[in-house]
Amino acid sequence: MGSLAITNAKLLTPEGFVQPGTLVTEDGKITAVGQHNAVTVPDGAQIIDAAGKVVAPGFVDIHTHGAAGYDFCDEEPEAFDTICQYQAGGGTTALLGTTSSMPADRLKAAVVRIADAVGRDTGGSAIIGVHVEGPFFVVDWRGCHLPEFVRPPSEAEVDGLLEYAEVIENITMSPEIENGLRTAEHFAQAGATVSCGHSDATSAQLLEAIGRGMGHSTHMYCAMGTIHRDGPNRFPGVVETVLACDDITTELIADGIHVPPLMMALTVRAKGPDRVCLVSDSMRGAGMPDGDYTFGPRDGKMCFVRDGISIMPENTGFASSVIRLNDAVRVMVQQVGLDLETALGMASAVPARIIGWDDRKGSLAAGMDADVVILDDDLAAWRTIVAGQVVYTA
Repeated sequence: MGSLAITNAKLLTPEGFVQPGTLVTEDGKITAVGQHNAVTVPDGAQIIDAAGKVVAPGFVDIHTHGAAGYDFCDEEPEAFDTICQYQAGGGTTALLGTTSSMPADRLKAAVVRIADAVGRDTGGSAIIGVHVEGPFFVVDWRGCHLPEFVRPPSEAEVDGLLEYAEVIENITMSPEIENGLRTAEHFAQAGATVSCGHSDATSAQLLEAIGRGMGHSTHMYCAMGTIHRDGPNRFPGVVETVLACDDITTELIADGIHVPPLMMALTVRAKGPDRVCLVSDSMRGAGMPDGDYTFGPRDGKMCFVRDGISIMPENTGFASSVIRLNDAVRVMVQQVGLDLETALGMASAVPARIIGWDDRKGSLAAGMDADVVILDDDLAAWRTIVAGQVVYTA
């Protein structure tokens, strides 16, 4: 792969910004990072002059269904590369191909296709695993997943998915569903991050699930139940339990639309930024003109994309999003008021840690994967680098 050096950078290291900074990569790994006068650039290295731009860890999107007209449930051979190349244009260097609710045989086939793409050169973001979102949901909290595709987990289906436990990095499910707790425990024991989502669980149900391995929650506030009532009495639901409990992390679709800035600020204040990651939750309409697009598979829920918003035709809820992670970082800085270092960490170091990839991804330090994004003043990606190779140039 050769050597690459990024010089004259506002460089985000684990200790904070360094400027002017230099970062050196060789054979897909970071070999040196620090003040420019403390780093030696190898002879013959490809040099990128960042001209004072922000150089940050590449973003890790643990929840993205698709983009550019395609979905990770699609069978077309060009689908995954097209999605990954589009996502790299927003600074994402690693992602989990996210499925949606489908019949059991088709879901397993989608998992197999994504598993086969792990480690393959996509020309864009690297696919590092699978996020299985659905079908194990409470029907009334399915969101834009079709009701006929939503079901409780059966032993046979769970066993079939667990055959691919090595690449299933995340699974979203309702803990209160029939066989939900047992299923959460099985996936946690297999090494997956198990996420509460599309759920109206009581606090007691969620806390029991946390005790059995459920450690994350999917798209905070979205398809997520809140206070339960019994006569005059009020009891915490999923929202309150996630906000209050340190043993569960969460994610925000920070498009400024799904969740108002004040509620995003509340989440960060309650959880701390090290327990909140940014996700795109993008669907096939991302990067496409306004129009009608299905969520998930091509026979999934038909949704409308209008003026940068994906919404269900009944106008009852949003249908995934059409953003990339640099858009989410921008919203957290400009609308929520976070400092840039914190917002960048929520798109890189935090998601990498949530899925157990923080020994390879999410920070610019010697020995880490050479996944880097260079951002301009408006936080648009100027260069995106995956394993030491430039995959996107503005």
